Formats: sequence, structure tokens, C-alpha cells
Amino acid sequence: MAKKRRQKTEKKDEPDFKLPEFDEHEYIALELRKSKLAFLAFIFAIIMVIITYLLYSITYPDWRGPIVMGVLAVAALPFIVNVSKLDTTDLDWKNWFGGGAIYILTWLAIFILVCNPPFSDFADPEIDEDSLKFFYIKVDSGADNWTRLNIKEDSTPQMFSPIKIKTSINITDNTEIDIDSVFMTITPSIFNNASQTRIRMEHKNKYTFEISITSENATLGFRPDTFTYSIEAKDINGHKKAISGKFKIERV
Repeated sequence: MAKKRRQKTEKKDEPDFKLPEFDEHEYIALELRKSKLAFLAFIFAIIMVIITYLLYSITYPDWRGPIVMGVLAVAALPFIVNVSKLDTTDLDWKNWFGGGAIYILTWLAIFILVCNPPFSDFADPEIDEDSLKFFYIKVDSGADNWTRLNIKEDSTPQMFSPIKIKTSINITDNTEIDIDSVFMTITPSIFNNASQTRIRMEHKNKYTFEISITSENATLGFRPDTFTYSIEAKDINGHKKAISGKFKIERV
């Protein structure tokens, strides 16, 4: 009985649990400091967007410099905060990590946004070589039956000469192609007396450009030879792209 009474006495001697006193003023002051840190991180991200955008306009198409600069600049955030004379006494690593995350996400999102249409256009047109098709027809043929031409230089000869040539290709851009800037040039070898042929390709639909070419060398069309071709295009912002290749015409 004495033992039970002792246990009851010990339980009564235990102090009651009390919640720590809530300092509303200190809590509001800390939240304001965190908000100021986030605001400084956002403003710093905007400044770095301007700097990295200007750098990218110089180094394009190499994006590594601007990206590395933008990411590593997060290390300068504490310096920016100290210059602003923000009291960081009660800020822990979680607060600093949050500020860094706000900077990185803000900078990256806005940087990607301003580097693409409708704000900017850095990309050259895309000329889809896989879509390139050549067709031929005999010059003296009264029909309009064009035959597909294998443009590989080492392919088996497929046609008689002289011929006319028609070709089509798909060209795209992230803004818009200047439809008056798409040209195809066909150049014979130095052993051929024919002159170089350069003609503007017609805009057939949204992506496809096409031309029918008769050699500028009289009315005989293209004669047996190995020809070099090039296709050039420009978008409405002046960015250019060109491709080239060869095809062979042989008498069979």
C-alpha cells in the first residue's frame, strides 16, 4: 500500500506540459524576411535573363555558355541579399534553398520563353532532306508522266537524256518561311558545256516547295552528267539554311 501511495505522489509531482509562448511579432518579421528573400531571388532572375539572353544572341547556336552562367549565378544570391541589407539571422538552409529554387525556376522559365517565338527567333529553317524527291521526263515527250529519279550518285541509270527535271521538298521554320527566298541551283560538271541553272521554287502548300526545271543550255534539257544541286531557304527574320548533294543522269 505504501508503494502505491508513493507512485501516486510521484505522478502528482510531474510538471504540466505547456505550449511555448507564441511570439506573433517575431513570426511576422521572419515571414517578411522570407518574402523579401523570394522577391530578391525573382528580381535577380529577371536581371540574369537579360544578361544570358544577350549572351545567347552572341553565341547562338551554342547555348552552353548562357545556361552555365544562368545556373551558376545562383551562388551570387547571398551577395545580392547582403547588398540589400536584409537581416538573414533567422534564415536557415531551407529558406536559402527555397530562394535558390525560386531563382533557378524563374530564370529558366523566362529565358526559354524569350528565346522562342513570338518573342525571338534564333533557329534557322529546317530543310527536310528525307522529303526531297526528283522526277524526270523526256524533253520531247508530249505526255505529262513524270518518273521518280533515284538521286543516289551510285544508283543504276534510270532515264534517257535529254530530260526535264521536277523536284519537291519540305521546308519548315518556327516562325515563317520567306516564300520568295527558296531557290534551287543545279550545276553540271566542268566537262559539261551546260550552264548553271538557278530557279526559285514555287510554294505549293504550307511546307512543300516545288519546281520544274529545263536546263538553260538551249532546249535540249539535262544531258548525261553528274550534277551538283543546292537548295537554299530563308525565314522572315533573315535566318538562312542550305543543303547540297549530287545526282547522275546517264544515257541507257
